[in-house]
Amino acid sequence: LLRAATSSAPGIPVKATVATGDPDPFTTGPGSLFTRAMAGGEPLLLTGEELIAELAPVDPGQAARVRAYGVHSWLLVPMSARGAVLGAAVFVRHARAQGFEPDDVLLAEEISARAAVCIDNASRYTRERTAALALRRSLLPQ
Repeated sequence: LLRAATSSAPGIPVKATVATGDPDPFTTGPGSLFTRAMAGGEPLLLTGEELIAELAPVDPGQAARVRAYGVHSWLLVPMSARGAVLGAAVFVRHARAQGFEPDDVLLAEEISARAAVCIDNASRYTRERTAALALRRSLLPQ
């Protein structure tokens, strides 16, 4: 998986996250966090030392940044549309004392579902437009 977009909360510089267009180090391998969440179709919530323990073997540098910025709650939500998993959205808490609650997970699922439908619609439009343009060009006299 490639990072499609990045937004950062105040206090965490965008450069601390994976750059847009770069492979996300957490997506590699059959046991990765992304693979597990996307295969299961359910959100994955990690908190505190559990989060550091999951990240450290994959990317020790990222685990150190997570610790340095005080990230204590990490929520990964699969993005699905029309029966296909398109990717995943990650939500992070670092400044608030409390972690994600069940209502936060439901909201993240709703946001991710809507985003997935928008992404799928854009992809379908691009495919259909490309096909229509190719057909139009093929019908023009040479």
